[in-house]
Amino acid sequence: MDTMDGAEVAGAGPGFEARLQRTPLWPAVPLLVLTMVVLDALQALVGGKAAEERNPVPAQIGSYLVALVWCSCLVRRQGVPASAVLGQRLTRQAWALVVVVGATSVVGQLAWIFLAKNLFGSVPVLLNLDMPDRPWTGLPSALGETLLIVVLAPMAEESIFRGLLFRKYRRRWGPGKALLGTSLAFGLLHYDLLGSGTFALTMVLLYVRTRTLWAPMLAHGIHNAIVDGIRYADHFDPSLLAGLDPPFGGPRPYIICLTILASSVAGLVVFAHDSWRLLSDPLPPDALPVTIVV
Repeated sequence: MDTMDGAEVAGAGPGFEARLQRTPLWPAVPLLVLTMVVLDALQALVGGKAAEERNPVPAQIGSYLVALVWCSCLVRRQGVPASAVLGQRLTRQAWALVVVVGATSVVGQLAWIFLAKNLFGSVPVLLNLDMPDRPWTGLPSALGETLLIVVLAPMAEESIFRGLLFRKYRRRWGPGKALLGTSLAFGLLHYDLLGSGTFALTMVLLYVRTRTLWAPMLAHGIHNAIVDGIRYADHFDPSLLAGLDPPFGGPRPYIICLTILASSVAGLVVFAHDSWRLLSDPLPPDALPVTIVV
């Protein structure tokens, strides 16, 4: 029996991942980018504002909605409902793991940001974990961006990169290469090879550990919510984070950031070690419902 085709385990004929091999997934990212460009052009045509004056959030919301519809249609063409691919609801253990992974990832990233800014003067371009600043023009703009960053982006990106691309290519390339390849692609798309690439790797491991796509979606949302909350705080009251800007006053902040960063990296290594053996295990809907693996 092919261990990568869990359909025989579930007794349901050709498995979801086997069907994905015959389905082209390359349009996913171009569709996302093209939709964003088209909607931004329409916004410029209607509003008549220059690029630097336009709010990019409406175009981005539209592009992620189109991506989610595309993913849903593609899954239905495989003969399964989207809910079956998402997997079961999270158990209490899975919820705890989601919160810990989501919070730890952003805390470690922030520690790196502040260290890099103080040690190098800025965050290196290819290791860019910095938080871009966008002007909020009022409550609707802020709510729209929160919807985009905390809800739509995690759902669309996890559906494409973990739910489809990883699952297709782990069967074709093997689980290890699929993990690294899709994580690298995610990092390149975010112009952030180290930060976003490592984050993507962690989301894959969380997915196979819990065997439900809801887990990386929620962890991704928690991660983005924390980052967005910090950006809000810094935007409306810059003095809140002023003590973390260069230069640090004395060695204590360096020690704290280094300790946090080292702890985050150690936690990731342990998590990866415990989850790596599960990379080949069947995932819904090719697997029977299971509880979180501990």
